[in-house]
Amino acid sequence: MRKLYVKQQLLSMKDRFYIKDAAGNDVYYAEEKLMSFAKRFFLYDKDGTQVAEVAQKVKSWSTAFYLRTTDGKELLIQQKMMSFKPKFEIIGSDIVMEGNWMSKFQVLRNGQQIGYVNKQWMKMADSYEIDCLHRTDEPLLVAFSLALDYIDSMNGSGGSVG
Repeated sequence: MRKLYVKQQLLSMKDRFYIKDAAGNDVYYAEEKLMSFAKRFFLYDKDGTQVAEVAQKVKSWSTAFYLRTTDGKELLIQQKMMSFKPKFEIIGSDIVMEGNWMSKFQVLRNGQQIGYVNKQWMKMADSYEIDCLHRTDEPLLVAFSLALDYIDSMNGSGGSVG
């Protein structure tokens, strides 16, 4: 299992999130498109190749984000509203993300765990720890953490999503 870390930069002139491995090496980075009506991030690998785009779905009854991959797939990350615990569906895939009230999400594909996304507490800036079983799922889990961070800030919860 590989650990990745997403840390939001405080007082940055542009929204850029660096995703590092356990050794502190840059693995991915995400940039927010400024001057956009909806929240939008582009995810790049360490070489600067775009691997995904995360864009807020504006007209929606619940919180939702599109996830577009470089292979042309478009998925929808949508929060399930009638759930006792925070839960997200990835429409267009067989993935579900189930959370607890401390913002730790288990990520399941066909009922099998593929990783975790966990908000780190007691940090100066929002930070997420990602445990990923397969490197091919890393862009999905990083994209989910970016959407989760924005949902969290919209809810003003400073912690648990839901």
